Amino acid sequence: MKKSLLNKKNYTNIIYLLIVFCIMLSCFRLWLNADEGFSINLVSHSYRKMIYLDSIDVHPPLYYIMLKTFLLPIGYFGNSFLLKVIFARILSFIFSVATFFYLRKLSNYFTISISMKKQFIIFLMLPGVLYWNPYDAQALFNIRMYSLSAMFFVMSFYYILKYLNNDSKYSLSLIIILSICSSYTHYFSAMMSGILILSYCVYFLAIKSYKYFSIFLFIGMGFLIFNIPWIGYSSLNQLGNVSKGYWIGYGLLLKNMLLILLIAFLFTYMFVKLITVNKSDKRRDLIIILIVNVVTLSLVFMFSILDNPILMLRYMYPSFLLFEFLSMSYFSFHIRNSKIEFNNFYMLAVPLIFIFSILFSANTNLKNNSYIFKEFHFIKDYNSSDIDMINFKYIRLHENFSHASDDEKSKQNLLTQSVMYAGSIHKKIILTSKNRNIVLKQFANDKFYDNLKYYIVLGK
Repeated sequence: MKKSLLNKKNYTNIIYLLIVFCIMLSCFRLWLNADEGFSINLVSHSYRKMIYLDSIDVHPPLYYIMLKTFLLPIGYFGNSFLLKVIFARILSFIFSVATFFYLRKLSNYFTISISMKKQFIIFLMLPGVLYWNPYDAQALFNIRMYSLSAMFFVMSFYYILKYLNNDSKYSLSLIIILSICSSYTHYFSAMMSGILILSYCVYFLAIKSYKYFSIFLFIGMGFLIFNIPWIGYSSLNQLGNVSKGYWIGYGLLLKNMLLILLIAFLFTYMFVKLITVNKSDKRRDLIIILIVNVVTLSLVFMFSILDNPILMLRYMYPSFLLFEFLSMSYFSFHIRNSKIEFNNFYMLAVPLIFIFSILFSANTNLKNNSYIFKEFHFIKDYNSSDIDMINFKYIRLHENFSHASDDEKSKQNLLTQSVMYAGSIHKKIILTSKNRNIVLKQFANDKFYDNLKYYIVLGK
């Protein structure tokens, strides 16, 4: 009997792992969007030049340093561009899995008890993690810093709670280290970490708990001091780039604000319910997460209106992820342990959209990956070291190739990726002056791509 049950359990686990593997495989892309191409190319420079180039971009350098270090062993297998893309996505997946385990610890802390398998599916369903943009893998496999910044922010919040429960010096040290790492990964996660620390500081001052007020003031001062080196090195260039007019634009700002409001509508009801079922200290911690989201969003929106738009849904990912995950986990716990109320049905929109996106993305990404293979196969087998792309008719892209639904932009991204691939196998591509300028200026500053100039031959 026991053996039969064990076999049934093993069988169920295998089915579950196969389902998760198929879900993730369906979103694993070989093609790069513009930002991912920037990441892959930036880490091809030396550490010193990479940090210098990053100082004239708009993001801190920690993710790029970690990505470059992670990809170093690839050099033993040759300068394989495809391997770099695959392993860069695997690195983001590692960060995402680490984030999930800390999210699970937090959900247990807030009295949400559901199975790990169910909770991992919930994690995959969340906006920004995987499939809410059907044309793009988001944090789970994105070759950007979003999964890393979420990991640092979620971990720092966990160790704040752990410190407040056991006064461990180890936890205190980790809060400082993780908050600093968060600030060196993305400016939005830096803002969220700062607001998180400040919120606890204000709370303990308000209740006259001067011991913890002093400790969080100390954490905040350390957080600011350790950010001075990068701010001093890069701030003028980076602020100058934003002040010149960032690429987001007010139309995209409005679109992202509407998406954020939609997500807030979907998840806030269950998050408030979760607050009410927890005791005072835990209730405080949940309210602080709500404050971090609201204050971050408010400050950024004000800046976007008064100066330049800088808000994208994915920038809110670190603190929004906590909000979404705890809400959706509590919803699952709630419907398992009580009757489903009519006003809870709106939460079912999350799994329904997820299922639709899974099917759509699987179809789209599998086709797009095949196009990438055909394009690279053409370059690899071309009978000359100089590849004439001027008269070469591009492989017909799937009409939904671009995550932005912009076929022309998709061709530009594919062209840049083709040049990068050709360079990795020591071949050159012949381009028209127009397409050459697209490649070298696609990311607004050709200094980032001066290493690609060698692999482009100007045709007539």
